[in-house]
Amino acid sequence: MSTITAVDVAAYVKGTAGLRQFQSKDLQKLVYFAQAWHLAWTGRPLFDEAFEAWPDGPVVRSVYACNRYGGLPSDPTIDDETRGIIDAVVAHYADRSVDELVALTHADAPWIEARKDLGPTDPSRRELNSKTMLDFYTAKTLAADNAPRRPACAQVARRVDVTKIGARVVDRWRDGLELLAQK
Repeated sequence: MSTITAVDVAAYVKGTAGLRQFQSKDLQKLVYFAQAWHLAWTGRPLFDEAFEAWPDGPVVRSVYACNRYGGLPSDPTIDDETRGIIDAVVAHYADRSVDELVALTHADAPWIEARKDLGPTDPSRRELNSKTMLDFYTAKTLAADNAPRRPACAQVARRVDVTKIGARVVDRWRDGLELLAQK
């Protein structure tokens, strides 16, 4: 169980914003990517709160509430490993516009899965599946598919775990990929 919260991550991200002021939407996306890459690189979640599949992408309700109504804390407690991962994510994504970040999350299997059967502007409290996030981002890591550079301080998941996860991802998507290949 993680002692870091999504609000801590958002506060740290906002504190690193030397190049620009992050607004609510892009802040949420950077928190999402921090969680996703932390899952892929370490095999465990960065924080225990779930993302909801809102129309503009994944949102953690506590981050939304703090950012909108109460403000984020100015001194989040973040360990060195987490700081390194968040810094890598911010370095990789921070120069992208809000629209680009939204488009990236809309192309992700976790968000697509949670939004299934909903219209583009339908409100939703459906949660993104953390197992789908783990599988999807592990596959992106293994394929080196537009991945941030993993910091050396990230305690990598055991090779056996990564191999099992990779095999599970391949098995899970095999039928769908074969179907697409036939069309």
